[in-house]
Amino acid sequence: MLIPAEHLRAYPLLASLSDDELAAIAPKITKRAFAKGAYIYQPGSPGLNMYLVESGLVRMFFANQRGEEFLMNLVTPTDCFGTPLLMDNQARLVGAAAVRDTVVLALAREDVFDGMRRIPQFAVNIYVDISNKMRLLGGYLHGVTTLSVQGRLAKVFLHYSAPQTNELNLPISQGELAGMLASSRGRVNRALANMQAQGLIRMDGQKIYILDRAGLVKTSEV
Repeated sequence: MLIPAEHLRAYPLLASLSDDELAAIAPKITKRAFAKGAYIYQPGSPGLNMYLVESGLVRMFFANQRGEEFLMNLVTPTDCFGTPLLMDNQARLVGAAAVRDTVVLALAREDVFDGMRRIPQFAVNIYVDISNKMRLLGGYLHGVTTLSVQGRLAKVFLHYSAPQTNELNLPISQGELAGMLASSRGRVNRALANMQAQGLIRMDGQKIYILDRAGLVKTSEV
């Protein structure tokens, strides 16, 4: 089924393309659905497709030799993931799985690179997306090596919260959150309790309300 061009404009990766450019890419995009918990791809698999999240939520994860998975990032609707690798024989370093029932739009590797050759703005958008992901990874490494557990939590809350409502719903366990922060569940629990006592946040199940965004920003720097 052909994805309408006006629908594709909802995705930052494609929003700046002209009508003709979108019309050239649209027929090559396919829609795929994944049930909650299903793997979209595993670490070590070839980079065959790039994906745009239409609905649902995708977790990006590392896995060790024992098969244990460590959350790296959550990808929300309109964001992209799985940008294909330039070398055919390079395997993916991270995996992707559906946190809840998820629908994605897929663009095959050869079509991504054909689009980059033919549409300069698409190539620029891919470069910007990769740069943003490198910045995110750099921020993650900086946080793990220099920030306290509270500082790392504050960064996560600020990254995933909606500024207009100051709330977020993290559909992950505290164990997964601890793995994402390179910490232990006990230390994360203590940091969450401290942040509530300081009036920075309020927790209600998996829902988190930011009470003091300026204070949370300050906490994210120490």
